Amino acid sequence: MIFGLIREGKTPPDRRAVLNPAQCAHLIAQGHQVVVEPSPIRCYPDADYNAVGCALSSDLSTCDVLLGVKEVPIAELHEGATQFFFSHTYKEQPYNRALLKACLQKNVRLIDWELLKQNGQRVIGFGLYAGLVGAYEAIRGFALQEGQPPLPAAVELGWVADLKAQLNAHPKGSWKVVLTGKGRVGQGAKEMLLAGGFQEVSPEDFVTHPAGNRPVFTVLDTKHYVARNDGQPYDKADFYAHPEAYRSTFFPYACAADVYIPCHYWAENSPSFFSAAEAQDPAFSLKFIGDISCDIAGPIPSTLRPSTLSDPFYAWHAASGAEVPLGTPGSVGVLAVDNLPSAVPGDATTGFGEQFIQGVLPALTSGDAEGMLDRATETQDGRLQGRFSYLSSYVHALDFPTWTPSDWEAALDQGLAEAQDRLQKLASLQEAPTFENTLVALEELSDSLDGVTERLFNYNSACTTSEIQALTKAYSPKLAALSNDIRMNPQLFARIKAVYEAAPELDAASQMLLEKAYKGFVRNGALLDAEAQTRLRAIDERLGQASLEFSEHVLRDTEAWHLPASEADLAGLPEAVSHMAREAGKARDLDHAVFTLDAPLYLGVMTHSPSRSLRETLWRAFAQRGARGDANDNRALTAEIAELRRERAQLLGYPSHAAFVLEERMAGTPATVTNFLTDLATKALPAAQRDVQALCDFAAAEMGLTDVLRWDAAFVSEKFKKATLEFDDETTKPYFPLQRVEAWAFAVAERLYGLTFTPSHAPTYHRDARVFDVKDAEGRWVAHLHADWHPRKGKRNGAWMTSYRAARVKQGWRDYPVISMVGNFSPPVGDQPALLTFNEVLTLFHEFGHALHGLLGAGRYASLTGTSVRWDFVELPSQFMENWCYQPSELAQWARHHQNGEALPEDLLHRIQASQTFLEGLATVRQLGFGLLDMAWHDRSEAVEDAAALEREALAPVEVWPAAEGNWMSPAFSHIFAGGYSAGYYSYKWAEVLDADAFERFQEEAQNEAQVAADFKALLSAGGSEDPMVLYQRFRGRVPRPEALLKRAGLHG
Repeated sequence: MIFGLIREGKTPPDRRAVLNPAQCAHLIAQGHQVVVEPSPIRCYPDADYNAVGCALSSDLSTCDVLLGVKEVPIAELHEGATQFFFSHTYKEQPYNRALLKACLQKNVRLIDWELLKQNGQRVIGFGLYAGLVGAYEAIRGFALQEGQPPLPAAVELGWVADLKAQLNAHPKGSWKVVLTGKGRVGQGAKEMLLAGGFQEVSPEDFVTHPAGNRPVFTVLDTKHYVARNDGQPYDKADFYAHPEAYRSTFFPYACAADVYIPCHYWAENSPSFFSAAEAQDPAFSLKFIGDISCDIAGPIPSTLRPSTLSDPFYAWHAASGAEVPLGTPGSVGVLAVDNLPSAVPGDATTGFGEQFIQGVLPALTSGDAEGMLDRATETQDGRLQGRFSYLSSYVHALDFPTWTPSDWEAALDQGLAEAQDRLQKLASLQEAPTFENTLVALEELSDSLDGVTERLFNYNSACTTSEIQALTKAYSPKLAALSNDIRMNPQLFARIKAVYEAAPELDAASQMLLEKAYKGFVRNGALLDAEAQTRLRAIDERLGQASLEFSEHVLRDTEAWHLPASEADLAGLPEAVSHMAREAGKARDLDHAVFTLDAPLYLGVMTHSPSRSLRETLWRAFAQRGARGDANDNRALTAEIAELRRERAQLLGYPSHAAFVLEERMAGTPATVTNFLTDLATKALPAAQRDVQALCDFAAAEMGLTDVLRWDAAFVSEKFKKATLEFDDETTKPYFPLQRVEAWAFAVAERLYGLTFTPSHAPTYHRDARVFDVKDAEGRWVAHLHADWHPRKGKRNGAWMTSYRAARVKQGWRDYPVISMVGNFSPPVGDQPALLTFNEVLTLFHEFGHALHGLLGAGRYASLTGTSVRWDFVELPSQFMENWCYQPSELAQWARHHQNGEALPEDLLHRIQASQTFLEGLATVRQLGFGLLDMAWHDRSEAVEDAAALEREALAPVEVWPAAEGNWMSPAFSHIFAGGYSAGYYSYKWAEVLDADAFERFQEEAQNEAQVAADFKALLSAGGSEDPMVLYQRFRGRVPRPEALLKRAGLHG
């Protein structure tokens, strides 16, 4: 067998090795070969290895196994090799996630030293040396802290014998040291203390007797420092199986000792040894803690961070929980070095090599007859092995670093520079253009930058700060400039054009990528002259900035406006709404409740407040968002954005922005969209007028209200719904606790698509968000799903789904999606869970439908997977999911009272079903109004002269309420001015046609649901890799028809 001894590459450098020269000579004598990678830092010089017959070479490709100590830098992993090293990944350490992922990507067989065990015991490790050095350094730190004569640092001495001699010669007082742990680490610490002149005493004597004039120590077993919570006798096996059932009894030892040296193994859920409160007890006598175990955020509260051999000591102030300098009065000294054995590299290497020859070599040479190596193999052939499949969540998780503005700037600048460098290299490539060297290279050109910008812009929506907003504003023009640099690069376009015209034979997804790239360049000015390209670049940069400004203005306007709420105002509202008003006041450091324009609170007041004047005040405030004449006024921005879009489209040869946009939509042309909207409006308007008349009649007869105005609509509608359907939101909310509704959505996905959703401890971007591991029916990894449901400062209104990472395959490695669902549902109140209105239930299912589209994305190209589809197709999966909320069998199973679990009463269930058509004419014309307004802004060849007149004219065909002065929609219409829906808002209704038609197949073929679901799953998984009409016709067997929607909405008659 050929062994390779690698050079240690981790920073800071580690001088240890797996084998010393004499041990290499032993292997060579047995007929093995040893290749040593030269190293200037290894504790034994290269010449010593060469002298015993080892080959010195940087080429380790002929080796059967590679032996290293610490984590191997990713760039130094050897493709396809079998590598032994301490990977520090099996406990899911976040800092080594990329290393484990790289082992999979490079097909490395990773055998972790820490996992090599026989009969449950580790066969190899540096624990003995961690204990030896740790005990020495702990006493050194204690002596330094107490003003005693200094001891030389272990790293300066370098050999265990010298450490023992120095400690033994050092003057010591009546010091008392307590150790926990009897494994190798504990044995090493004990050996050092004995050699250093300490005397061992029993735990009982340690607590009850003073040390006298000699230094003493005791070693505690688990039975000495834990006890069962229920008072039952201690049982070691039970403790290891159920550590959460035990509490710490360590405190008496903490009141008897000067120094504590933790050498134990700590399992998650085990009790902490002591608390910060106990450390402030006058009886607490510990002055120094040498935490050899070094479990950050583990059982020792003083271990705040790892320290280093070059700077090993700090102190902990129990009262504040803060780190302070060593020796600070009232603090406890801390040693928390996580690579102690490297202080004695020669001894540690020799001891480790002995263990290798005795415990590991036989398994290597015998073909691993007992399976020890197999059990310690985390990765092999690009897959997680056997019992390490639990690391799927860890290895596929995305990190969400907490960055300062300068960190963001550095990452963004680096990403931009890398993208520009790749662009120049691709454009100047001398090889003949091919699909792989041009289109695939273009697809991956901004990979590193995309990972940063996806976080940045998602943060700006979900958890923004002034710093994040400043960054998005500063970098949006730079990102737009990069996009233009790419799209307007003539050499790059020439390469793409050459591949396009060569018409290579490609699979469907690759053909779509080629066509999208070619059209994308043309649609971004590749065929324009230099002057027009310059103008287009300027337009794009300004549009990127203006859209951000628009969004920021709406958010600031929404967050700034508030109205004091009197107790009388609150008395007429449901408790959940009153609670939100009080919390809103607290959030603003006010001593009274306030009403705000945040969606849950605003809608709660508009729906339930009996005060007409209050409703009018809030309605007018909401209707004037972005139009108050202040710094957040968006009226000029709307005109500017629309005009820039029109100019851009005409530069490219299109009559209008809508014509430009719709060329790449299912609808195709503005005429198709306008006809679609007006045709539906013609069918819906009579129903909407009947709805308004019914509301007015009810208000006059039952409420004494003879002039129903816009601010009365939600209030009267709720009363009318309660009277007509005999239920309102407050009646149904107790049956829809958020977590049960979430579980319901997950159950539908499991039944249809075989997906499972398990709570995860993967990182997330905000503490409010929860994460789920998503796997398929065979247990294979699918995605991470984040759920972030409640409002907070810095989160924009509304609900949305977003992607932090799309599915793709690069160089044989599959990246899995990381998806987030974001909402603004009413939060829990006291002991009451978050309860959803039925509309919020629909919203959750809607966003989950988008999430499923993202989760199920599969394919090679990130730009074509998940929700990367044509805009008027993207709402099909989301609106399709809403249909399940009305199904009797689903409601009967899942709508349960949060207090007693009782099912939703059957009559209430039927009334919810009836609500599907309740006031649907009014709801339909409202949505159509948004679509018509969008088209009015964007299907025009001339600039907008009068925005107010534009709104009036656009909405006139669907207007059913009396006019109200000061009512604006456009200045807060973020969907079309900041959200990507320009000339695309019609897609909501377009998608309703698709979703009703698609769901009708599930109803028609209910007995064959599994096959129908499989066909729909195929549509979802395809993403944008094929034309959406082709995908839909493959699923439905024909083109979509509107009849199912008209029937569902009650508009067909």
